[in-house]
Amino acid sequence: MDNKLTQLIKKIFPDRLSTFGLILVILTVLLGAYVEITDPPALQTIRNTVFDQYQRWQPRVYDQSPVKIIDIDEVSLAKIGQWPWTRTHVASLISELESAGVHAIALDMIFSEPDRTSPKAVSKAWKLPANVYQEISKLADHDEMLAKVLSQSPSVASFTLERSPSTNSSPKRRYSVINMGESGLPYLPSFSGSVKSIDLLESSVAGNGAVNYIPDHDGVIRRVPLILGLGDQIYPSLVAETLRVAQKAHNYIIKTSPILDAGIEGVMVGRL
Repeated sequence: MDNKLTQLIKKIFPDRLSTFGLILVILTVLLGAYVEITDPPALQTIRNTVFDQYQRWQPRVYDQSPVKIIDIDEVSLAKIGQWPWTRTHVASLISELESAGVHAIALDMIFSEPDRTSPKAVSKAWKLPANVYQEISKLADHDEMLAKVLSQSPSVASFTLERSPSTNSSPKRRYSVINMGESGLPYLPSFSGSVKSIDLLESSVAGNGAVNYIPDHDGVIRRVPLILGLGDQIYPSLVAETLRVAQKAHNYIIKTSPILDAGIEGVMVGRL
């Protein structure tokens, strides 16, 4: 038994301790350290239950913010039709928002495939004379129409990151990441694949952010990552990227702690 540890315990507990008592105290300390390091599910359950109860007793006061959510709800579907809507209709909605002077438009849907309602795509399923098919093929492509509108608005596309590798290429980056200290990458949720919008649309937007969430072990979402890792690159969430585009900022500044392996201290998005 380490003499220094024994002396420290005797200072804390001035009464004479038996060898069994010393062993019991040391085992208690080691058990506490083990629980702190491993964070077993039972401890997580207790911590989350206490946290949830605090939210019920004293929920966060709602503050008015200049953020509006346009929800595709049952009323919308009944009026306009089933989802997915044509890209031309999405384009018209974005045009209205851009005309209203919004600072940023976050699209939390992924256009991972071309619009199947485009004239050229639809006409392939019809038995048409060659001359008619050629004329229909000359009509504007829905994805091209949406891309044009996106390029004229402060829009932010979204993508999802996956644990398994995918054939989809990596999402496009519209920003730079500046590390203050060591790289923050080792401390981020890590992924190896992605699903993103088609290149035509992704190339037309001002920003591109991830819509991933990481639930706790009980399936409840209590936190959302601000930045994430894909391979050897850092990517922002849709929220972070929307904040960047709204401020017309170009960089993310990630500050890591000077204490070894302590992780990330903070993230700066523009002036925030």
